Amino acid sequence: MAIVAATLVINAGKPRTSNDPLGQALAEVQGGSAGVSLELERQATFAFSVTSAPKMSAIFQRCVQSTDGGTAMLPLNYATIVNFLIAHGYTSIAAAGIAGNINQESGGNPESGDAVAGGLIGWTPLPSGYVTGNPSADLQTQLGGLLTFNDRLAAFLPALDARTTPADAAYVYMIDFERPSFPAASNRENSAIAVAAACGFAT
Repeated sequence: MAIVAATLVINAGKPRTSNDPLGQALAEVQGGSAGVSLELERQATFAFSVTSAPKMSAIFQRCVQSTDGGTAMLPLNYATIVNFLIAHGYTSIAAAGIAGNINQESGGNPESGDAVAGGLIGWTPLPSGYVTGNPSADLQTQLGGLLTFNDRLAAFLPALDARTTPADAAYVYMIDFERPSFPAASNRENSAIAVAAACGFAT
């Protein structure tokens, strides 16, 4: 359960870099020059990134969804979630770890929960406009909100990006970001492993 302030303000946050080679290559290609900051890319694309799928070349589409998800270990929308995070500077392993936490919190369903708490990561309280009855639009709105939520805890991002296994990334995200009252760490870790395997980048 992620606890946030009642008023959620979308902001770009601090500059981030990726230690994922393919993620870094994505930044270089999209930015048009080697070593471009992922933050510049985020600022340039943030307006569309919260309302549509990431605009990436197929060569950088790290997670090709082979199923719809929604199984015990694979959350709904896992490919969209993982690709969105990679497009915004997260390593593939970190993205899988976050997706594993999302599976525990909502099963990947942006409409989950109630008027008090809900959405992908169990926002508490649930920000206005996050659940509108339009799952596709709400997914994109909440993914944008996820970036903001994570950026508010930016001091922990380097540790998350440094993880080398999906299970470790899931644990770090649980401890440093989600901080849930019901951890169920093994569920989050096993889901992250399943997501990484389904996406084809399990270590």
